[in-house]
Amino acid sequence: MKSVSVKRLREELPAILKDVEEGEEYLIIYRSKPVGEIIPLKKRRSGRRMPSFYDLLDEPFGEIRLPEGKSSLDLIRDDRR
Repeated sequence: MKSVSVKRLREELPAILKDVEEGEEYLIIYRSKPVGEIIPLKKRRSGRRMPSFYDLLDEPFGEIRLPEGKSSLDLIRDDRR
């Protein structure tokens, strides 16, 4: 994996994208810290599609069932006491 600064990424984007199409992976560096990666789609680490925002909302909680006779507002008020 090669590393590339944000400045160089802006300046050389077409060449870097060509490298990515050929299978190269890049680590993006901003202010001396790694902030992201550019990897070819066919080499995606998980092998799954990227989840949508709504998928991320549903996964952690699943279905939430409220106690009978209580609203979500009642539960929030109880929790804050």
